Amino acid sequence: MITLRVGLLLPTETIPAWVARLIERLQAQPETELAAALILPQPALHNPFFRAHFELDRILFRVKPSPWTLSTLPPDLPLLRGDTLAHLQALRLDVLLNLCLDRIPSEMLPLVRFGVWSVRDVRVGIQPGWLQVWNGDPITPCHLEVQRPGQPPCIVDKSLMASDLQSLSRNQMHLLWRSAALIPRALRRLSTRGEADFFSVTTRLPCLLPASLPNPLQLAALGIMQAVRWLRIKAPKLYSYGQWALMLAPRDSDAPLTWEGFTPLQPPRDRLWADPFLVEREGRRYIFMEEMRYAARRGSIACLTLDENNRIGSKATVLERPYHLSYPFVFEYGGQWYMLPETSGNRTIELYRCTHFPDQWIFEKTLMRDLLTVDTTLVEYEGRWWLFTGLAGDENHNTWDSLHLFYADSPLSETWTPHPLNPVVADVCSARPAGRPFRRGGTLMRPAQNSSRRYGGALHLQRIDKLSMTEYGETCVETLDPLQRGLLASHTINFAGDLTVIDVQVLRSKIVKKWQSPAW
Repeated sequence: MITLRVGLLLPTETIPAWVARLIERLQAQPETELAAALILPQPALHNPFFRAHFELDRILFRVKPSPWTLSTLPPDLPLLRGDTLAHLQALRLDVLLNLCLDRIPSEMLPLVRFGVWSVRDVRVGIQPGWLQVWNGDPITPCHLEVQRPGQPPCIVDKSLMASDLQSLSRNQMHLLWRSAALIPRALRRLSTRGEADFFSVTTRLPCLLPASLPNPLQLAALGIMQAVRWLRIKAPKLYSYGQWALMLAPRDSDAPLTWEGFTPLQPPRDRLWADPFLVEREGRRYIFMEEMRYAARRGSIACLTLDENNRIGSKATVLERPYHLSYPFVFEYGGQWYMLPETSGNRTIELYRCTHFPDQWIFEKTLMRDLLTVDTTLVEYEGRWWLFTGLAGDENHNTWDSLHLFYADSPLSETWTPHPLNPVVADVCSARPAGRPFRRGGTLMRPAQNSSRRYGGALHLQRIDKLSMTEYGETCVETLDPLQRGLLASHTINFAGDLTVIDVQVLRSKIVKKWQSPAW
């Protein structure tokens, strides 16, 4: 590991909260030494029509935590003004973070060892993120670009987030907070992996002109689009609701993902069933799942016992806590059954042990604490246990687009080593776990959610190509889209023997109190 000397290029010493958080992270991590802030004043971009629209948007959508609150640079950070090139030559920086310039002068590039780094279209004093709302793009990219002498700009790290198409300010908030987390993460990777390894995997992109702000006519059209999108989401909730249910199919994990052969397991109208995990034990099949009564608004873990025709024989609640439970990852280890339910409401990853199968479970230990994690999933591979989890790593508290990986010698370990490439997946299309990893033809497959369109918008099977203490790589090989079956969503799939279980969300009427014919 080397310590990187980092400089900041800013338009003023008054900084917004997201830049203040970026500076805190850089000063706190041992891989970086924040050398100085170079102040290079830039003309202010002022559009009163956009500002009025944006501020109204912030008020209506109650955007928090605010990345725009202004403060001053830390008093211990040297401020340099004047001849920027002379300062760069004297500072001998490894990295210069550009937070103010549209274009980087070519004279700067030879003066910085590992180049000038910029988050595309994200600079102090401009308004990023609005084009995704204008274009209706479901994904907002956060691209970290590097410019080095004699080379075209390249992307060295990225995070793909779900766009908030209702709100300009919320979409910008997500992008700014993510930028404040993405830059320190990339610097840590450069420090630990070294120059050759770090720059060996990049994406080349041409220089693009920054997007100008919308004119008054575009703003009016944008306001109408935002209102229509809001109504499309809110209006159906007046007369209908989405209910999560289960579906079964006589198909094993080697079969391609299709909707053929699935039949429904319907919950009562007052609750949902989701996150099903299939278990075969002593010739019987069980489905562990989240059950949540709408009136309680807190999930518990229930178990369905299936008969020989794969119909529900009995149901029992097997685990309840004062906080929400879901995603009951059940596994056998050392002749004992364990459960790793999602306990994000308690900011923990908790392990439970079975004392009487399937209906009695007791708390065993806490594997991790003080983390907002979801859908924690274990798999044993090449003598180690690997823990996949969706983890919120910044102020957005978003668990849809960042997959973190940890490893240990035992699934019962309380000491899990984080993977050096965390998050190993930073893409809302495939990050969040969606079921138990399994082998197909000797290859390890990981079910994943695609939440770019909406939560649980589709299911992917990700083929794991690399899995070691220093590498991770995966490729999407199959997709199951609920819209093809007339369903709203689907976000968990699991297999046992020749049986497949999946959860789906279907539209139910608040007006018609009897069961409708769902789009099974």
